[in-house]
Amino acid sequence: MKAIRLSLAIFMALSLFLSPAASLAQAPTPEFIQNPPQTANQLAAVEWCVAGDMNGWNNNLDHMLDDGTNGDLIADDGVYSLAIAIPTAGTSGWKAVECGNWGLAYPSSNSWFTTSAADQSVTFTFDTNDYSANAGMALLPASNIVNITGDTLPTSVTAIWNGRKSVCYS
Repeated sequence: MKAIRLSLAIFMALSLFLSPAASLAQAPTPEFIQNPPQTANQLAAVEWCVAGDMNGWNNNLDHMLDDGTNGDLIADDGVYSLAIAIPTAGTSGWKAVECGNWGLAYPSSNSWFTTSAADQSVTFTFDTNDYSANAGMALLPASNIVNITGDTLPTSVTAIWNGRKSVCYS
């Protein structure tokens, strides 16, 4: 009887050791292949425009620049900018878009800004740099960041990105 128990114990130990469930602990983690985001170099080759309520959502009218002029602070830094006088006071929606192509636009939902006076000058910025490898606190989004400056108190800047909302007062 002891021999049968010993044989059975050895058989069970071998079957557990050789079973597929035992090898799961050593199995490689499956990779989820997604379309990788465009790199900063790829995005730099794109001509960017501002589209929104202030220009009738024309995605080929107001070209953003990365040459150190017209609201852009530093040339060739991957941050595209454009200063525009907004004709009417109020809240308007906008986004950065590849000029003439609605298929490449940031954010996917609209962003908003508020002006307190007619013809108020605001500067739209679109940062194509990738900050995901930076040390410190992880920021979301890590790339393709839209921003606006030039509002005056008590107006606000609101950005919506992938369902997350943040409000920054300037």
